This record gives sequence, C-alpha cells and structure tokens, in this order.
Amino acid sequence: MKRKIAALTVAFMTIFSSNAYAVDINIDDTKMEFCGHTGIPFIDSHNRTQVPLRIVMESLGAEIDWNQNTQTVIVQKDDIMVEVPIGKYYIIKNGQQIPNDTAAIIRGSRTFIPIRAVLEAFGTEVEWENETQTVTIDSQSFYGNDGKTPTIGVCLESHPGDFTITTQENYPGNILALKIDKRNEEDTVSIYTDAVKAEEKVFVHGNDYIALLPIDLYAATGDHGLTVTFNQGEDDEYSVTRNFIVNDKMFKTQYLFVSESLNQSNRNDEANKEFVEVVKPARTISVPQKLWEGEFIMPTSGRLTTDFAQIRFVNNEISSSRHSGIDIATLSGTAVVAPNRGTVTLAAPGLLSTGNTIVMDHGMGLFTSYYHLSAMNVNVGDVVNKGDVIGAVGSTGFSTGPHLHYAVSIYNTYVNPYQPVAGIID
Repeated sequence: MKRKIAALTVAFMTIFSSNAYAVDINIDDTKMEFCGHTGIPFIDSHNRTQVPLRIVMESLGAEIDWNQNTQTVIVQKDDIMVEVPIGKYYIIKNGQQIPNDTAAIIRGSRTFIPIRAVLEAFGTEVEWENETQTVTIDSQSFYGNDGKTPTIGVCLESHPGDFTITTQENYPGNILALKIDKRNEEDTVSIYTDAVKAEEKVFVHGNDYIALLPIDLYAATGDHGLTVTFNQGEDDEYSVTRNFIVNDKMFKTQYLFVSESLNQSNRNDEANKEFVEVVKPARTISVPQKLWEGEFIMPTSGRLTTDFAQIRFVNNEISSSRHSGIDIATLSGTAVVAPNRGTVTLAAPGLLSTGNTIVMDHGMGLFTSYYHLSAMNVNVGDVVNKGDVIGAVGSTGFSTGPHLHYAVSIYNTYVNPYQPVAGIID
C-alpha cells in the first residue's frame, strides 16, 4: 500500500536525556565512581553488563595482565586464573573453557568484560537489581576469609571532560547526537566511531558542546564504541569512551524505467560534475549557531513515491548511491514551504540532475535541500521562517513527473528526513 504524506511533521525528539544503557556498580554498600577516562559500564546488545576491566578488578585486588598476541585479558587472584579473550563467547578458568552468551570488547582504549561471568568464575556472588539498574558485588565472597577489603578506584579531577550520547534509538542513516560537557575552554576535542564516516564538528551551545554525527548507511548492526579524545597529541591527552547500539533497519528497493534520452541527458559525467561544483559547496559551510526552532514540518504534502536510502535501479542498472531523500508526488505548482527557520545557501535554476534547486542552512551543519522545483521564491542569503513559501513543486532535471525531492543532511552526508529531531538542543 502506498503511504500518504499529508501534514506529516518531522517531530525531532528531545535527545538530551540520560544514557539508556548506563548501569551502576556497587561493591558491598559502596557505589563505584566511573567517568570518561575510566570507562563507563553499560548493558550490551545481549542484555549483559559490561564493565571497564581495570578499575573494577583492581579495586578487588586482582592482578591484571594482557596477552597482545592472543588479545586476551588475564585476571588472577591466588590460585585462580581467568582468561578473557576479546570477542570470544567463552572465558577460560584454570585452563577450562566456560561458555558465555556475550563477549569482552575493546572500546577506544578501554577493555570491557562481562562482569558476572568473570566474577562468578572466582566464586563471587553477583546480584542484579533491575529497577535501579545496579550490579552488586559481594567482596567477601571474592576475598574469602583473608580479611581483605576493596579499595574503590575513583575518577581523577584532572580529567574533567565527559560526554553523553543523547540519541536513544540509533539506526543507519540517522543522526547520532552528543553533548560534551565539563570541558576546559582551551581543551581540544576529536571524535571517533566506526559507525560514522563523515568528519565531525563540535559546536558551542550555551554551556554545552554539541556534535551531530550522521550514522553511516552501511554501519554494522550491534554494539559500537564512541571515543572522544581531549587534547589529542598533548601531554594531558585522555579519552572518554561510551557505547551505543546501531539497530537493524531494512531499506526498500525500487525499479525505475525512463527513456534513454532522459537517462543519457540527466545522468552523465556532466550532470555529476555540475552537482559537485554547484550543489555540494552550498552544504559545506554552516553557521555555528542553531537557527531552527522546535519541530520541523514537511515542506509539502502528497504521495510518497521513493523513500529515504532506497536502493534504486534505473533501467535495470543499480544506482551508484542510495536515494538521498524522499520523493513526494503532487500537482505541479503546489507550494513548497520552509520546514524550519534557516538561511538560503543555494537557489540555482536548471541543473541537469536536480533541476531548479534550493538549499537551506539551519545551523550547526544541518541542511535541507529541495530539487525539481517549477519555481523558486528565494535568493541566496535570504533568511526564511518556518512555513514561508520558498518555491513550487515541479518536474525539472532528472524527473519522471511532478514531485518534490526533499533531503536532510549533515553537511553533505544525507540523513533520515523522518528522524524526530525537534528540540534537538532545546
């Protein structure tokens, strides 16, 4: 069944909330303190608690070693040795392999271990309180009768930087948002995750530092680490790593048949060169302030004919890229309105591929684009408000009928136009 797009709004969810996967670790009645440079405990995609190895096990007095050749953590206390190979669904206690339903991982510069499996190999009592998301470790069951007590590791005040992953449901093609705080003004910041291929940029908003990252369409489903490195290359360099899950998402496939004359005149090297030289530069420089206000609205109403990131075949030949936005079919001349406040960075007539084209900057690297228009009511530099008419639906460029191609991007990396991003920073 074909979907209708009427007064559909891009409601942009409030994303500055607590990390959905964080947990607390108590040793006896004492809550352990974690921060960015120690690593933060989290619940992985197998619903198992992963904790930063060194601070927890050394608090209990265990000795830690690392075998680089086998990528194995070695935890030893008295006559018990537990080997935890990275990425393997088992641990080894005194030479005996014990299966486990999740695996130890390395995120950034920190090693995380499935805490229950490792501690129970030492005969330690471990309890889980679901309501408070808390793991409680009985230290006496770890130490036995030797009278020792734990020495709880703490965070260092010299490492004030920290961050929160504020988007709670992350999919390929969505925006991954961060709030970076407790940062010295002169600190530098770099961000890395294998789920994002685009260059990151950090913006100041109030007392916070904000980063909006486009999750790659081909990002693997499952756990990913995200590392923020403060003062990279300096003597006081340190890293903060948190983890998030990229959820599985299926994308549709479309078969489009057009005349050879249209195909050859609008999908060729000349059209590609024009797009690179005209459209892409309009999405390379963004004002550092947030221009948008509240929720985004759809720029027009009509029938959805091609979805975001759809895999498209044209005359049985697969397109070299995924569909960059959504196509909304409606009558030629139907008004196209600004989905939110922004500044026009491109109003180009007659482009071979995209036809009459408008690009708008909404600040902090967030852009919207409008292709195939029959008319354009704005000029470069115009500041428009939500709901202002900026043009009209048409069929210019590579088009088989009247429709609006609407795209949202972080700079030149396209993202899901439906993702709730209202109040993304508010």
